[in-house]
Amino acid sequence: MIRLVSVIVLVAFLAITAAVKMLGIQSDARKSTLNSIASTMHTTSEIVHTKAIVNGLTSACYIYKDETTLRAFIEGIYICNGYPTAHIDNVKKAFNISEDLEVNNRMKDGGRIAYVSFKEVTYHTDNITKMFSVTPKCYVSYRDAKKTSDPKVYDVQVELEEC
Repeated sequence: MIRLVSVIVLVAFLAITAAVKMLGIQSDARKSTLNSIASTMHTTSEIVHTKAIVNGLTSACYIYKDETTLRAFIEGIYICNGYPTAHIDNVKKAFNISEDLEVNNRMKDGGRIAYVSFKEVTYHTDNITKMFSVTPKCYVSYRDAKKTSDPKVYDVQVELEEC
């Protein structure tokens, strides 16, 4: 009887240890996926920008609401200032985002930011400073190139704190 209880306790301990390790593997896989998406965003943005230079579209901007404006795009990817826009459908298409991932976006400082995450992104706005934060902190953000005067015309950030 004592041997049976000992074996059961030992097997339970091993199961708990394995479960904890498996959870760590899932977190590492999520972090790796988001880092890979960020790399794809950088590479694709630079390739699209090079093609925009060749086609003379570095100052054109695709505008969704205005049907009379030049609709700038490179190979089906909508661009602004030569880089992909951060609209949800464009981010999915340009960066080949899996259907398993969530893509949301938000306007900030005249530009659009797209968030790619595993879970639904929730925005929290401070009414005094008008600053906002995003939870959970496990996402990639892509800010489109709305201002040509900025030295950094697009921006990709990876947040892996809560993966």
